[in-house]
Amino acid sequence: MLKTSAGQVFVYGGENISGQSGDAQTVIEKTESLLSEPVLCEKVKAVITDSAGPYAKARCELSKLRPDIVFLPCFAHQINLTIGDMFKSFPEFKETLDAAGAIVAFFNRSVGNTERLKQAAGPGFRSLESPCNTRWSSQFACLRSVSNILVDIEVGLDRLFPHTRSV
Repeated sequence: MLKTSAGQVFVYGGENISGQSGDAQTVIEKTESLLSEPVLCEKVKAVITDSAGPYAKARCELSKLRPDIVFLPCFAHQINLTIGDMFKSFPEFKETLDAAGAIVAFFNRSVGNTERLKQAAGPGFRSLESPCNTRWSSQFACLRSVSNILVDIEVGLDRLFPHTRSV
């Protein structure tokens, strides 16, 4: 994807190299190959890559080889990491996320548990969202999904364990 100085976006092309060796040299070679294409060679001013270690090393090496181009890590990934670090700063929030994740895992690991929860929730049932540690939006979706059907979860647990609730 290319973005002009006027803000116009063009999809030029790309190549998925995720199945190939994940080393910096592969990233450098693929990036250099793309940048050497005649339509791009003088026009590219910035390149954004994944934030993983090999890409960071490749960005460092490429910036030495091509000082006329700015090489940046993926902004979305950086935001995810920043928010993840902020979440870790608050133990209460981490405990809440862990509890929500455990609830989701409990219901999602068993078809029977999921069916009982669906019955408790009725026709408005929406599935529980699993959290992903590197995607803050999935953590938020997990919390929201558990919160939206909290009463249904209690009913579902009562059906699973009818004689365990203390009064």
